[in-house]
Amino acid sequence: MNRYVVNEADLESNLQTIRERTSLEIIGVVKGNGYGLGLEYLARFLTEHGVKMIAVTELADAKRLRDQYMDGPILLLRSTPLPEEAEKILQLDCIATVGSLKSAWVLNQAAAAQHIRVKAHIKIDTGLTRFGFTPQEAQGAAQKLKEMEQIDFCGIYTHFSNAYSKDGLTRRQYEAFRRAVSDFEQAGFSFSMVHCANTPAFFNEGKKIEEGMTAVRIGSGWTGRVVTWQPHGLKKIGVIESDVLQVREIPRGTQVGYSGAFTAGKPMKLAIVPVGHYDGFGLEGKDDMTDLRTLAGTVISKLRRYLRHERMSVEIGGHICPVVGYVGLTSIAADVTGFDVKPGDKAYADISPLFVNPTMEREYRR
Repeated sequence: MNRYVVNEADLESNLQTIRERTSLEIIGVVKGNGYGLGLEYLARFLTEHGVKMIAVTELADAKRLRDQYMDGPILLLRSTPLPEEAEKILQLDCIATVGSLKSAWVLNQAAAAQHIRVKAHIKIDTGLTRFGFTPQEAQGAAQKLKEMEQIDFCGIYTHFSNAYSKDGLTRRQYEAFRRAVSDFEQAGFSFSMVHCANTPAFFNEGKKIEEGMTAVRIGSGWTGRVVTWQPHGLKKIGVIESDVLQVREIPRGTQVGYSGAFTAGKPMKLAIVPVGHYDGFGLEGKDDMTDLRTLAGTVISKLRRYLRHERMSVEIGGHICPVVGYVGLTSIAADVTGFDVKPGDKAYADISPLFVNPTMEREYRR
């Protein structure tokens, strides 16, 4: 049976690496099923290792955490104008995000109906163009939000739109965010939490964007699979552990897999492993941009991998064994020519936890 194996020692190492780079408070982001590591598991791991605040994007995730064990602060990382969701925020005792006057009004009304106050962070949109007040709207928004008597605006934050790049945009967005924070403070707001850095910005910009901040948000950093142009020192987390089910000797000229996409140029030995697209193997993030620049970058990246002879592979018996033919839904063929491989041997596939089937068993090992 396939399982996704997480080495806790590597996860602890990543947390320590992050802590060594900052004195600011760490907000542990566990959206997307804990970036594929498991929502409850990652939240529990982080809180047991001293991370005080957990952040999610979905109220369903907040409910799962509350139902399981967690009574500490949970920050909801999206704004909502829906009354039923505002009531859920109160019920689950979450820290809300307010990114529009409508969301503030709905939240304030829900809190007033229950005669309670609710904590919230203000979201500033510095270029992602999802939730939030633009820096140009900050002064006007501040005056309106002061009227929301049931909301304790204890924090303010933004999310950078291109922290992976060296184009200087992140620094400009940071400066715009600081100006917006200043506008709110001049209007009388006082924030105990001010945060802007996500994982890529944390590693790429570092202390250049820490002035005036009290916290950083780390999410993909837990997995060690982050896109940065600065070295990060993180360890990749997670592998699929499977078993070799069959070993086949094939003669030269044998076609392998769907459409006969691979033809053996010599006698070969193949290991059949029950891992495929269903498990997340061979999947990549789809190119969801259609501009020419992004298309060209994708083509160049794939061409470079081809020229470097990079192929999908699995590890069997300490050997890197390339996949031959197409990846199937539930199985692959790996070239084990020259290696002593037999049915029952363990096979390991290095896959980002984000792409692993959520139903696959997670196994956490020391």
